[in-house]
Amino acid sequence: VVYPGWASCGTGTAVMDTLTFFNNVLSVTVIFAAFWYSCNDGDSLLLRERLQDVLQAMLEVEQQHSVGEVRIAVGYGACKDIFVQGSDLMGVMTPPQRTAHFNRIDSMKQLKEMYALFYTAGSAADLRRRTSDRHTSSSRVRGDETESDEDIHLIIEYKAGESWGTYQAPRANRFIIHSDDNNPVLSTVEDFGGQLEAFKPNLFVVGGLQMMDNFPFPPGVQEERLQAVRDQMTSLSTSSRIHFEMASFTDTDLLTGLIQHVIPYADSLGMNEQELPNLYNMMKYGNVSLVSDFNPRVAVVLDQMREIFQQLRAAPEEGGRRRLTRLHLHTLAYQVIMVWKDSAWTNTLAAATKAALTANRHVCGKPEINLDNARMLMDEGFTLSKANGAGRVIFNTQQPVSCWIEDDGKVEVCIAPVLVCTSVRHTAGGGDNISAAGLVLQV
Repeated sequence: VVYPGWASCGTGTAVMDTLTFFNNVLSVTVIFAAFWYSCNDGDSLLLRERLQDVLQAMLEVEQQHSVGEVRIAVGYGACKDIFVQGSDLMGVMTPPQRTAHFNRIDSMKQLKEMYALFYTAGSAADLRRRTSDRHTSSSRVRGDETESDEDIHLIIEYKAGESWGTYQAPRANRFIIHSDDNNPVLSTVEDFGGQLEAFKPNLFVVGGLQMMDNFPFPPGVQEERLQAVRDQMTSLSTSSRIHFEMASFTDTDLLTGLIQHVIPYADSLGMNEQELPNLYNMMKYGNVSLVSDFNPRVAVVLDQMREIFQQLRAAPEEGGRRRLTRLHLHTLAYQVIMVWKDSAWTNTLAAATKAALTANRHVCGKPEINLDNARMLMDEGFTLSKANGAGRVIFNTQQPVSCWIEDDGKVEVCIAPVLVCTSVRHTAGGGDNISAAGLVLQV
């Protein structure tokens, strides 16, 4: 098509050549776009098939292992949490000019600076156990119920990619603050102890001790309460296994007390990607890491787990001490369970599988896993250690949970990929639910 006005500005041939050029460019662009979208559709289809294979293989493992009758005692303390979206609460406030860490929050300025610190790192600032009702059809709660509403637990949750001024969250997580005078002093310990021995649990889960973190105890009281926990742990027969679930401790004195009075008396430990380097650094260097890599390399965490495992197993079994036989690490991208082969813990592969599936279900808030709201962060393979010459495991979608034996046949390790939920409903309580899912198949 030649418009009349163009003819007076040049020859018809020049106009036609220009149009031909643009037509050719347009044709190439259309072809390229079609090819691009075709490739993207193909990639999406392959990714979907890959996720489907992984999910199907893991569901088959889960279906082969049912939960039997077990008696589980869980201490200490309980609370009801208040949930709020960070964008609704913090998002309407002016962001701080800097990030900072504080042992306790005494002002709105400190709250914003500390929130920004953990928000940009994608790290959980705390961990709380959740309870929906005081009594159910299959559990009993011991201890007095507080009659006031002064004990407040506020859970501020944020989504991956969320922005707050110049700050951006690399992953979904939560920031928990509380004003609680009952749970930190473990006010239920004595009453709970009166029931524990008669109950004869198959498993005793010790948790909730993060409430003691940075609490203003009078001199000597914190250690006295930890000793009370230790005494309850040592009162149990060795036929009752003990699991200690860690949390985001930042109080050096408390973490030192846990290493002295609690951890040596547990058969099993559970922790996340922030709590592992915390414990590792405290045991090796005597300091606490406030924030850590939210998606650490497998080789890094395996080396840290091995060192903790070996050090805790080397301690003599005296005075009620127990040699560690199980270590469970739960991260955003994968689950790792390390067990001593000559121990009572069984079904390691199934436990890692169920823990990984529970991670998606809990965060998405749905029993069915929807692949439209899931992705995998694990690479196509991972090395077994940072050491030179370490072996490498190649990911197999047909057998996505990798297990192997090391340390001259004494230790079994299983790693399961997590189908990471991209439609986050809540993150708080995730660690507890994930740890519980792994434990119930191994008790």
